[in-house]
Amino acid sequence: MYEKRIESGAPLIPYEFQKYLSIKYLLNPKEFPIEDIAKHLINPATKSFYNDVGFTIFRALFHMDTSDSKIKSTFNTILKSRRIERSKVIFRQLGIAQRHLTHMESSEPVAYRELMKVIFDFEPETIPIWGWKYSVYWDFDRFIHIYLRHYNKFFIEGSSKGQGTNFQYKLKDIRRLINLILEKHKRRN
Repeated sequence: MYEKRIESGAPLIPYEFQKYLSIKYLLNPKEFPIEDIAKHLINPATKSFYNDVGFTIFRALFHMDTSDSKIKSTFNTILKSRRIERSKVIFRQLGIAQRHLTHMESSEPVAYRELMKVIFDFEPETIPIWGWKYSVYWDFDRFIHIYLRHYNKFFIEGSSKGQGTNFQYKLKDIRRLINLILEKHKRRN
């Protein structure tokens, strides 16, 4: 997918470029230039993989060999970091504190598990709209705004930002709905 976009001259967003390089590194680590690792995959401040790069690499390694305790431990550390970072986005978007999520975990366990799945699994992407010169970049912050502020299953009591407007769509429909809105907007312009 990324190869075709690169070949066509369509730019990759930074996240996609890092994921593309992470996959290339995974497939052929011995032929991957060390300069590219240092320049694109390693965070100079921490001297380790960027979080999203580590997530891509160690998720793949974990699925290849779930018995390796070092891989499992590293992957769990990356998941914890991802949960903490993305929970901060949720706190900011809704104006809530950790205690609200803790309460949700006990009072709405199914909704809480679905939210945690989104926190761990969501990946930024470019949403290409045929006929537009530019694509739309959809990151976790933008997605979670829609998900938490407009999806009625996740109206969290105690939100200082209000509950937003309710729509009847399910989580799986949100991406399709975004495409429909963008298409409608494109026709107007």
